Amino acid sequence: MHCQLARLTWFSSQLGHHIPQNMNLNAWLLQGLQCNEHMAVRIFCTTLWKFWNGRNQCVFKNKPLNPIDIAQQAMDFVKEVGTCSKKINIPTHPNNLDSNLEPSVAENCFFVDAGCFAGGTTGWGLVCLDGSAAVRASACLFDNIEVEPLVAEALGVRWCLQFAINHNMKRISLASDAAVVVNSLNIKCCIAAIDSIILDCKMLMKQFEFVSVYYVRRSSNGIAHKLVGLSRSIGSKTWMGSLPHQLQAEPLPVPLFVAI
Repeated sequence: MHCQLARLTWFSSQLGHHIPQNMNLNAWLLQGLQCNEHMAVRIFCTTLWKFWNGRNQCVFKNKPLNPIDIAQQAMDFVKEVGTCSKKINIPTHPNNLDSNLEPSVAENCFFVDAGCFAGGTTGWGLVCLDGSAAVRASACLFDNIEVEPLVAEALGVRWCLQFAINHNMKRISLASDAAVVVNSLNIKCCIAAIDSIILDCKMLMKQFEFVSVYYVRRSSNGIAHKLVGLSRSIGSKTWMGSLPHQLQAEPLPVPLFVAI
């Protein structure tokens, strides 16, 4: 509330916020989140995220924070995502799927996640379940590259599709907790930061007899998320028919489009 950089960022944003001197932080956040104007709420939340990301860049890479740039980046992101969100009907977890859909269309179900680490590294994790909801494969991938979280998530989906192709899988469903990536694959919208990766994914998807991509909450993507963390210590590795021993006690996710 008293950070001058934060105050300048909010004033530079489309919201033109003047942070009250004596207002409680929780009350101020609640006020921003409960605004009746949906666009204002999106700008508010995205600005918080961009400021957090800028702070990380400052701490870990010594990149100076520029309040005007942060405010503009937040607005640009809201505009890009907003173009899609008005048209979105995101496929979700199987509990919310259309009852008319065939429950056994896919023979294998993937859950994939990505993570960006301090020091300019990135990790990914995936788990594949077969038609009996047993683990067919799991994997983690680690690379010394620095990318934005959205790009990392898109790269994770591409890696997952390539993994399925390399293992001769023809009918798959794929779940990710990155809603923007799922939206980009399921409808005709373009997010500039990941457009080329999405095009790659769509080309790969043509190699399957059946493929569907769904959004799940982070709470339903726990195994893939923990594989991301594991990649930091063990690097890139694949386990066929099982999970790594560190995760074997973890509950498996509910498969998408797999009869159980």
